[in-house]
Amino acid sequence: MPALKNQHFVPKVHLRAFAPDDGKKMVNMLHAASMRAIKGASLSGQCAKHYFYGKDLVLEKQIGTIEGQYAELVRELEAGQRTEPLLETLKTLAFFQHFRTDAARTRFLIMQRQLFEATGELADVGKFPFSDEDLIQTALALFFTSLDYIGDLKTCVLLNHSRQDFVTSDDPAVLFNKFILQKTGAANFGLMSSGICLYMPITPRMAVLCYDANVYRISQNEKSEVIVRKRPDVIALNSLVMLNNANCVYFRNWDERDNLLAHLREALPLRSPGTRTHRLVPVDGKEGAFRPLKAGEEYKGTVEMLHSEAVYPRPIHWMSFLDRRLRPLTYFENTAAGHVRKEAWLRSGPHGL
Repeated sequence: MPALKNQHFVPKVHLRAFAPDDGKKMVNMLHAASMRAIKGASLSGQCAKHYFYGKDLVLEKQIGTIEGQYAELVRELEAGQRTEPLLETLKTLAFFQHFRTDAARTRFLIMQRQLFEATGELADVGKFPFSDEDLIQTALALFFTSLDYIGDLKTCVLLNHSRQDFVTSDDPAVLFNKFILQKTGAANFGLMSSGICLYMPITPRMAVLCYDANVYRISQNEKSEVIVRKRPDVIALNSLVMLNNANCVYFRNWDERDNLLAHLREALPLRSPGTRTHRLVPVDGKEGAFRPLKAGEEYKGTVEMLHSEAVYPRPIHWMSFLDRRLRPLTYFENTAAGHVRKEAWLRSGPHGL
């Protein structure tokens, strides 16, 4: 095989942390489509596709440099380092991981198809104008334009002291929002929303959690560490990963396979398609107000807009250590922006989902 042809969208160094063998060449996995547990799958072929980032190898080589930084960062974390620059880098790398996977490409594929179908421009689905390479490059571009919207999130390291391991997947970085789900019941939120959280497992015994400290209160030590002792809390975190449209879930301890399969079976019906798109038309008699066009409704006006939004799964369980503050600080003006973390964002939302 030509060098760099097999391009990984989850770093091999990340998967090796979950390998049960000393050689770090195999990993246990759950295959969501077949609901099978597979013992000792070859690690080299996991989370990879031929020329996923393009045949010119430019992006692949740049990402290879980032993966080297991730490997060094994990070594520092395992050595007990918890400096603020290290935690900020960890947050950035977890956020980057959210945008670089095949699942991220699929989310953008669904969104683009919805946009074309809403305008009637996609008469022939066999002639979709975007390649897989176009879609993943669009997703990665959104990472760079969205970085400012996670800068205020606080980062902590979760240390697993329970009897249950953390698991990972081919889409391991998860966005969720307990605050919005509990307050409004809505499963859609944006990067500027109050209460947003970013979670990613690092090893079976360590993970990173970035959260809105104006909404949540988390007990942690002076090193920004949260000791997770309760098995149900680990199960709740693993369920977040399983809800995240992963095709494969990876785990270290083969003896946990039956319990993990049961959790995956519980999560699958609750997964989300990722995005939804509305065609909006003006509301009669209300200047500047728009409403969704109803199914089958004909509209002959000249003013309309399309609105795409991310739709997230509704978690089955919540972690006991993620407490909502009695008086969370948010900014709200009863507009489509909803509750946001900065007042300026009421007038200018983020560039992406």
